[in-house]
Amino acid sequence: MSSTITVPAHGEGTPAEVVALATQAKADVEALQAQTARTVQDAATGITGTGNATATNSAASTGITGTANATATNNAVATGITASLTRKCAATLVPQAPGATIHAQFAAGAPIMANAGFTVPYPRRTCRVVVGAMGVAVNYTVTGTDIAGNPLNEVIHVGAGGGSVDGLKAFETIATFASDVDPQDTTDLKAGKGFAVAEPFTALDVLGVNDVVEAADNVQAAVATITPHTAPDGAKVFSARYTRTAAATVTDPTHNHTQAAHSHGITDPTHNHTQAAHSHAITDPQHTHALT
Repeated sequence: MSSTITVPAHGEGTPAEVVALATQAKADVEALQAQTARTVQDAATGITGTGNATATNSAASTGITGTANATATNNAVATGITASLTRKCAATLVPQAPGATIHAQFAAGAPIMANAGFTVPYPRRTCRVVVGAMGVAVNYTVTGTDIAGNPLNEVIHVGAGGGSVDGLKAFETIATFASDVDPQDTTDLKAGKGFAVAEPFTALDVLGVNDVVEAADNVQAAVATITPHTAPDGAKVFSARYTRTAAATVTDPTHNHTQAAHSHGITDPTHNHTQAAHSHAITDPQHTHALT
């Protein structure tokens, strides 16, 4: 906006005209100032607001199913339980008289080595070796099995001048009969006085002959052999009572405990995520408004 003021020349115009002109000039200046651009600075103001900021997030339930390698193998170490069983047993026998032939007579002239031709009487008997009077000292060896089928051997020594010597072990079978030297006289292998009961035992409790108790001359419990004091004759009744203790071991062998493969279902249940209520401060910073 522009304004033109005409000022009278010096000495021109009346006082009233001069005053009027001055008044008009003032008015024009004020109007001009009102229309002139101005700057107003507004102080910064802050607006603080509190919002309803409790947010709830509902999480839907989710399920995760996994398959575990759950074939578990547990190697169980073998365990053994050993138990002993003790029992009382009785045997009644009527053995024949000693002297029954087990093998045909062997002639002198060379060491004996026989592996066939044996007849073992029943009840099973001890072996008796009979050597002629011209015989020298000899060790005779009998091999075979005992009443339980276990390997058995016995050495029977006959001194010089021959004679009859009984062994102490009853044989179930005889495989070989041998001498360590030439006996230099005849040798006979016969049944002896001792006999075997049905099984190996731990201890002989009592021995009776025709209902009379007597002490045995020899007992070989491990090979089930009893040699009585009274010689059998095919008529006398021998009764024996013995104790048998046997150990038995029961073993649980190494084995596996297996768990079949299976799945574990894992579920994340429905739940809420909550944000606590809080305020947001809003500030109108100091700024300038340009007015035209």
